Amino acid sequence: MELILDQDPTALEQYLRQTLEKLAGDLRDADSWRQLSILCVSSTLARMIELELAPAPERADAVIKKLAGAKTTQNCLNILLGYFSVVITADKKLPEDASNHVNKAIAFMEEYYIRDISIPQIAESVALNPVYLNKLFKLSTGKTLSDYLNLYRIQIAKQFLAQTSLPLNAISENVGYNDVRSLLRYFKKYNGISPTEYRQGLANDAASHS
Repeated sequence: MELILDQDPTALEQYLRQTLEKLAGDLRDADSWRQLSILCVSSTLARMIELELAPAPERADAVIKKLAGAKTTQNCLNILLGYFSVVITADKKLPEDASNHVNKAIAFMEEYYIRDISIPQIAESVALNPVYLNKLFKLSTGKTLSDYLNLYRIQIAKQFLAQTSLPLNAISENVGYNDVRSLLRYFKKYNGISPTEYRQGLANDAASHS
């Protein structure tokens, strides 16, 4: 479900293939693949209806009929991929109140970033389902909730590195990480260098201008 909402066709194909092979076993057993594929479409449609994100139900009905007549396991996979590709690209329009939800989520993260907050807690703060909020947030900002929170924490960490002599473990605590390893991992992910290298670069720049 998350792969569909994240609009990642490549990861979705890999996931579907691995899941069907694992559950159905024999790659030549088209009957098992048909049954599992139909279940996959039905359960995903039900979940998307719950989140008010479902495409036209008749499209799912047509796909289920195709799956019922699929003769090979590859046919099943191709039909599934075709359906979910349509689902991924069908509706990227944001609801009218999406910006309000997104802004509330941003305000919550920027106020409580120092705490060990979770995605469900962020979603609870705006009274939305976590998966649905993450979809709205990604469509609106291009980032997931986790990405935004970590980016914000790293921006605060950069201020500590530039303006204080606090050690890294103290900085990690001040930006909401339980251990310094998280600070190191995300800092390098978003900046390409370590916090120590960043701080040293600032010191070198200051020395060259003095």
